[in-house]
Amino acid sequence: NMYVQAWPSIRGVAAASALAVSSALAFSLAPALLFTQDLRKPDSKTSHRVTTRTTWLGRSVIVAQMALCLVLVFGAGLLARSLSNLRAIPTGLATDDVAVITASPERTGYTRADARSFYAEWLRRAEALPDVRSAGLASIAAMSGEMDVADVSVPGATAITGPRPNNNFNVVTPDYFRTVGLDLIAGRSFTDTDAQGAPAVAVVNQQFIDAYWPGEAAVGRRIVAGGNDVRIVGVVQTAKYQDLREEPQIVIYRPFAQSYWNQLKLHARVTGDVQSTLAALARVARDIDPRIPVYGGGSLSGYVDAIVANERELSLVGTLC
Repeated sequence: NMYVQAWPSIRGVAAASALAVSSALAFSLAPALLFTQDLRKPDSKTSHRVTTRTTWLGRSVIVAQMALCLVLVFGAGLLARSLSNLRAIPTGLATDDVAVITASPERTGYTRADARSFYAEWLRRAEALPDVRSAGLASIAAMSGEMDVADVSVPGATAITGPRPNNNFNVVTPDYFRTVGLDLIAGRSFTDTDAQGAPAVAVVNQQFIDAYWPGEAAVGRRIVAGGNDVRIVGVVQTAKYQDLREEPQIVIYRPFAQSYWNQLKLHARVTGDVQSTLAALARVARDIDPRIPVYGGGSLSGYVDAIVANERELSLVGTLC
């Protein structure tokens, strides 16, 4: 497993802590100063009773406000600690040095056959780039917050207590697993022989086995997906797909040659600069057909950074509140 090296911003945490402490001091000391001034101004024979009553009320307000501020400061500290712990959450993916970019040929009127030809040529040219070690296409990019869910029939499945799990799908090409660092546990990955018209196949993750056939072998068994009888040929490790804190999710992978998707994301593991490679991948797509929209260029680690940044913002908001 690869671990996310996602450290919280020291400046952000320090600023949040400083704001929390200053707010606590301000809201605690202000009433104290106010009531102290009031105590210095007796103006009647009943000043002793008023002073006693005011002193008791002032102390009660001060104690309540200080208690509330301490709770807020303590909560801010817990949020900051929780944020820093994100760096220790394994993703199950090798997120570093993976460029991700999307193309949608159908938006320009491509038929499915033409779109398949475009994607095949785009992938071929991407693999030929000097800084690209491996490349693969996928309908869903891990850590992007997206997932495609569909019904699946699993013969011989163990009875599931509680809510039924989501059966998430990802349509990929053969080298996708190697590109994103998804280790094969059993069986095989997809190959060029898993073509359109060939027997339908799938690769599932370990969570699928744990949910439906715990402790049993899966390779060679069959499921029904999309109305098709599909044979499982491989098992890969379970990885995070939508969020760093998510519980293990089922993912069923289908080969693109057998399961069409109209908007694929090209993943490329690079040896050089990710941004330079993204520009090259976009240029390659435009060379094939300049009309095709190419967008969403980024990195797999960038998706992780976005999740961490979002939680950092939530942590800061929680501190200020």
